[in-house]
Amino acid sequence: MTPEKARIWFISPEKPHNKVAYFLNAPYQVDKISTQQLTNWKQLANDLTFSLPTLNPYIANDFSLIENKKSGIVHPHKILDEPGLRVFHMPSQYFANEPKADISIAFRFEAAQNSARHQVLFALTHYLANRSLNQLRTQADVGGIQFSIGSNQGLYINAHGFTQRLPNLLLTLLKQYSAFTPTKEQLEQAKSYYREQLEINEKRRAFELAIYPVKMLSQVPYTERAERQKTLDHISVQDIVNYRNDLLQRAAVEILAIGNILPQQVNVLAQSLKKQLALAEEADHYENDFNRHRFAFDHRHNMIEQVKKLNQKSLVNYFQQAVIKPQGLALLSQVKSQEPALLKNGDYATMTEWITYPTISALQATMPRVTPPAGSPQTSH
Repeated sequence: MTPEKARIWFISPEKPHNKVAYFLNAPYQVDKISTQQLTNWKQLANDLTFSLPTLNPYIANDFSLIENKKSGIVHPHKILDEPGLRVFHMPSQYFANEPKADISIAFRFEAAQNSARHQVLFALTHYLANRSLNQLRTQADVGGIQFSIGSNQGLYINAHGFTQRLPNLLLTLLKQYSAFTPTKEQLEQAKSYYREQLEINEKRRAFELAIYPVKMLSQVPYTERAERQKTLDHISVQDIVNYRNDLLQRAAVEILAIGNILPQQVNVLAQSLKKQLALAEEADHYENDFNRHRFAFDHRHNMIEQVKKLNQKSLVNYFQQAVIKPQGLALLSQVKSQEPALLKNGDYATMTEWITYPTISALQATMPRVTPPAGSPQTSH
């Protein structure tokens, strides 16, 4: 492999040609590489440096397991409780023979999404942060670790996989998250993407549009899309930086760790990106309670106990109360076609015995809000 023996193809409609390929009728031209061109390449080669990629710091080399001397642990236990910091831990019940862990870090910040402006800021920050973490995500995937950032009363980070490099990965992730500063062009790209998502929400299938108000009721407070669209145009790069700092610096931190989590435990180099971790499913059993400050971690157990009590009589009673003679709260969401021909047939169906709310936020405002139980960590303001 030398420049003298190279064959280089240039494909472009602007390139010169002096021949036509037989049968294909395609124009082309073949020129020999000149001595002057070879000389120029050699001179350019003197300014080029090549090296092997830097060592991936998340590839494991220790696969030892922790020895679980405690028995009978069926849900996470609090191991640290300080002002602004609370940590829960549980060794895996079903995957104790695998050097894996699932670690969630929640930065509880009450004001994270308490307004339309903050909701837009979080969405933009989330988009930009994910872009800045692409290289780290690739390194983690090669080392058998997957991580994600999302929202749950503030910034929520989850990483799961082989344990040895998990602590360093999380520290690096937080360092990069707290240090990225987007350019104006990147912010405009994020805004463009957010606008597209707002438009997509207006063009969903009829069933999705009908169920959308019910789904959004659980997002407290819900703000109308028009309000978020209006807020979008007034957000600057500095607004993103300030908001990102608030997410980290004004939050109370809660950590949930499940599995083999000692630093000496390891990752698997060849872990496939698509490999499913059953461990992650086990952690999911407790994360809903964790996110709702239900530190007895008994919701799933209680739900299973209720399911065991179901019988034919209770199902018949439910059908009577829900369908035949409705009792309790019922929600009706209607979708009207945007086709001009169909619009002539009238407006929404009139429901004389129903209370009508013009927006999701108006309906949400009538519902009671459940505050976290006493003892839950409070964020600073």
